[in-house]
Amino acid sequence: VATAAAASACSAASAAGLPCARLSCCGTVVDVSHAHLVRLWARWRATKAAAGSGEATSESAELAAFATAAFCAACRVLSLQGGDERAGGMQAACPQAVFTALGVQSEAFASPFNAISPSFCSASADVDAPFGSCGSFFALEPPAGAVLLANPPFDGATVLAMARRIDELCDAADAADAALASGTAAEGGEAGGLSVAVVVPRTPAEEGWRALKGSRHLRSELVLPRSKHAFVDGGQQYGRRQAPLRLSNHDSSLFWMQSANARADAAALTAARESFRAGFKVLGPLDGVAKKKKNNKKKRGRGEEES
Repeated sequence: VATAAAASACSAASAAGLPCARLSCCGTVVDVSHAHLVRLWARWRATKAAAGSGEATSESAELAAFATAAFCAACRVLSLQGGDERAGGMQAACPQAVFTALGVQSEAFASPFNAISPSFCSASADVDAPFGSCGSFFALEPPAGAVLLANPPFDGATVLAMARRIDELCDAADAADAALASGTAAEGGEAGGLSVAVVVPRTPAEEGWRALKGSRHLRSELVLPRSKHAFVDGGQQYGRRQAPLRLSNHDSSLFWMQSANARADAAALTAARESFRAGFKVLGPLDGVAKKKKNNKKKRGRGEEES
């Protein structure tokens, strides 16, 4: 009921021309779009339900606790963007179609604002945990048969550390499957392997990219030209963008990493590759594209007049 009420209130505010809710504390103010506030509320409720919290609290007390948690999470994301919401590209996310196509169960790098799957890892578990964060990817122990999506910050050191961690996890999955096959596994062990879809800029000069490309667990690589795919804008929660998608400004490498037991046949691999590619296809409007075209047209007009 509270979720429905929150959604109704946000819808009414949006219809009245108010694009964002404003959260503040001690003079610090952050804006969050109504749609994202509703999503945060749903995550908050789902996380509490999963934890089995039996504490009885009044609706006003719960809303106050939620607002405090939402403010902290929003401030953390903004600080990671250098305190400027226009730097949202640093927190860009993969389109939802990618998750659906690949059957992604969890995200290796996300925030409560751009996460798609119910379970996600984040760099700020201290403020993200109330919304479903399970902590750092580098401490994650995924279950057998897990399918993860890794779209890390495009920082060389982070990409290299991620590549090494994926190799470690795939090695561990292989060892667990081998123990099961030999009958030496601990009771309750399961087979299934591990699959990780990795999305990074195509930068062959970077050590992290080369570590992914040369990994023994690499199953396939796709390259998407920069003008042919888009990401969900990292500043989506501020409600300032005209469109949710943002055209990529670089070529992207899509690496499909798998442990031995997770590897499917050639037909299934081809299907996964095409699903991966299709998930990034630009199907909707792109933020800033129309404006750029208009500005380019004006520049051409000035050039013609000057000549």
